[in-house]
Formats: sequence, C-alpha cells, structure tokens
Amino acid sequence: MKVTLVMPPYPFGWDSPPLGIMYIASVLREVNHSVKIICFNKNKEDFLTAVKESDFLGISLTSQIVREGEKIIQQAKKISPQVKVVVGGPHVTIFEKKIFEQFPLVDYACVGEAEYTMLELAEGKGLGQIRGLIWKDKKGQVIANPPRELIKDLDLLPFPARDLVNLKKFEEAGIIMTSRGCPFRCVYCYKLSGNIYRTHSAERVILEMERMRFEYGIRNFVFADDNFVADPNRANIIAEMIIKKQWRDITLDFSNGIRVDSIVAHPELIAKFTKIGLKSVSLGVESVVQDVLDASKKDITLEKVVKAIRILKRNKIDHFVFLQVGLPNDNYQNVEATKKWLLKNGITNFGAALTTPYPKTELWNYVEKKGRFLFPKEEIYKHYPWHNMTNVYPIWETDSYKAEERMRALAEIRYFAARMLVKNDKKKVMLLLRNPGLLGWIIKYIHFSILGRFLQIIKKIFKTDK
Repeated sequence: MKVTLVMPPYPFGWDSPPLGIMYIASVLREVNHSVKIICFNKNKEDFLTAVKESDFLGISLTSQIVREGEKIIQQAKKISPQVKVVVGGPHVTIFEKKIFEQFPLVDYACVGEAEYTMLELAEGKGLGQIRGLIWKDKKGQVIANPPRELIKDLDLLPFPARDLVNLKKFEEAGIIMTSRGCPFRCVYCYKLSGNIYRTHSAERVILEMERMRFEYGIRNFVFADDNFVADPNRANIIAEMIIKKQWRDITLDFSNGIRVDSIVAHPELIAKFTKIGLKSVSLGVESVVQDVLDASKKDITLEKVVKAIRILKRNKIDHFVFLQVGLPNDNYQNVEATKKWLLKNGITNFGAALTTPYPKTELWNYVEKKGRFLFPKEEIYKHYPWHNMTNVYPIWETDSYKAEERMRALAEIRYFAARMLVKNDKKKVMLLLRNPGLLGWIIKYIHFSILGRFLQIIKKIFKTDK
C-alpha cells in the first residue's frame, strides 16, 4: 500500500519533526509499504502529488490544529475521493467516536498508540478485528473496536523514519523519546501513552543517539519523554554510557520536563548530565500555591520546587517553568502571589496557559460537579475552537473564579513574563518578536485590558535596540 502521513501546519511552525508519525512510517516500511511524510510547515508543496498517489492518508491531530486538519481532509477528498483518510493523535484518542461528528469525511480513526493499528489497517485485516480502530460500517454507523494494548517492549519498535523528513528545516531536529507513559495522577492530564511507564533499554537509547549523531549530524539531543528520570537507575546508566562514548561535542535538553521531586531526590544525576552537555530543563510546576498543587494532585511541594531550582542554578542549567491559570482551588487573588514568588526565587523564564479540561480526566469530572461549562458539552465536541484552548478563551468557570477573571489573570502573568524577558534576556526577546507570525499571535490573543502596556514593551525593545 501507498501511505502518506501528514502533520498539519502550526501557526508558528513546528520546532521538532513529527516523531509520532515517523514511528508509524518506520513500522509500515518494515513490511515494504511505501510511505511519505508531509509536514505542512515544511514541504506542503508535495501534498497534491502525494494524495493522488496514496491509498491511505494518515493525519496526526492535536487539539490546537484541528481546524487546519479539517481543511486538509476536505482538500484531500476533493483531490482524490477514493483515498482513505485515517486520523490519529492526542485529539483523536481523547474524543474517540465523537471525531466523526467533527470530521464527517474521515474513514478511520486510530486511538492510542497507532503504530500497529495503522499497520493492520494497511495490511487489509478485517476492520472489526483491528484493536484501537474506529470505523464506519456500510450503513454509516460508527463502530469503536476494543482498545489496543500498550506496546510493552519499546525496543521492538524500529527507529523513527528520520530519513523521510528534512531535518535541516527543524530547530529541534534531535528530538528523541526514550520512554512512554507516566505513573503520576495529575487531575488535568489525559495520558495518551497510559499510566504504565515503559522504556527503551539504555543500550537502545545510546544506539539511536549514535545513529542520529553519525548519520544525520545531530549534536543537540532534545528528550521528549514525559518523565525521563522516572527510572533513575536507567537514567544513570545512559549517562555513564554517554561518558564512555566521549561525545564532547553534544548538548542535551529536557524540553518536555523533569519532575522537581526527581531533581531533588537525585541531584547527582543532574550534575552528571551537566558534565555531558545538559543545557536546559523545563519544569511543570503549574502553580506556586500549595493548596492548588494539592488539589491538582501534583504530589510536589513548593519547598521541593525551590530546591530543584537551586540545584539547576548550581549546575548553571537554563530552566523554564510551566504555569497554569485556573486549576482547582485557584483564584484571581493568586496572580499577585505568583508574581511575588517568581521574583523571590529569581525565576525569569516562564510561561502560562489556561487550564483546559479534557474528557475522561478527573478535571473534567470536577467541572461537572463543582463548576460549569460555558456552553453545552455537545457543542464543545463539535464547535469549540480547540485551537485557541490555551490562549484566552476559558471553556469553564466556577463561582469563585469567573471566566473574565481567568482571562485577565492569564494576560497579566504573560505580561509579567514579557517584562522579565525584556529585563533579563533581550536577545531571546528580539528573536521572538522578529518572527512575524508569533508577534501577530501575541497581539491577537493578549487581553484587551493590558494590550497598551504590552505594546509599550515591544516599542521599548525596538527603541533600545537601535
């Protein structure tokens, strides 16, 4: 079969290649299926020809790009009505059968880890026998098959098909995922890869890094694991093996985050990884109010957050702090407390997003019991602009934290983040603001109440740069 796998465009472009569909491509190629990958931000000019030649068109969907995905599906069916459209990815796994309400032109949907679901579909296995597949029968009825088991031995997967994308077009070309799943229980998180933590062996990780280094010239490795240090013994073995390789020209980034309690429990690991090139770490702190952390079941304390940041600073590692606005127990009064805490602890690189509930999460149930959705849930599935979900449009509120307050709080924290960047990292700010797409997005989504102040920051930056 001829299969084209598509990553829809993102407003500012994708920093890293689409690892998920690269894994699917490699599994399909192992049994001689013909596969192409189209990244709309990078090589959309190849799309027209690829669709005409394909039996299957697979599209990866996150909630932020569903509108772009819908356009691609419509375009593909117009170009080639006979092509079978398959969707997968986080948005599909969350909404399951509801996907066919959002995208009536879709033929199949893959839920969960899609490598072998897609393979069995391409191999022509009976539709009713493919676990993890959602499909429509001849009468148009949507049928959801039983879920597919998680892949237990990740080492059985072939290396991602990096040769099918132009890595030179991606800033984070060296993205690598060495584990899947997360054993923790944060109320807002829908775990696409499940609660069971599964890993590649240390030997397999080093082999993949070696191949990336020598075949593709990659020197900066970006680890996309949900929790790289969940198994500290494995992490230590990987560090020791890198040391033995004597790769003195590499750098490492943990961009998807390391839990603060892992850093505090294993400072020697951080020190060891620093010696072999660790440059930056992201921290999913989410809130600097302990009551909010407890209600969100983060299982961390502010004391540990402070200790983790001190460890990173001691090792001279750049760090970025993720925050959320609107978690359970949060309120507008916490905005000032957040600013003070960030200043007190010398945190200048951080960002914030609105807390958004997903179906089948504890947060979704919390909203149903203690809050309210701002329009009927049926419309959330079909009409809600999910691509804007973390910007300024809350889809829920509580009596103690109204939607307007959430929007204002988000804007104020983002404004404060911009001020900190201006004051402490002007070079990075200039790079961001000279990206027309990103600048336009910032202006579009900043809250009207502080837009004037935000534009003054931009004016100050460009004035002082002359």
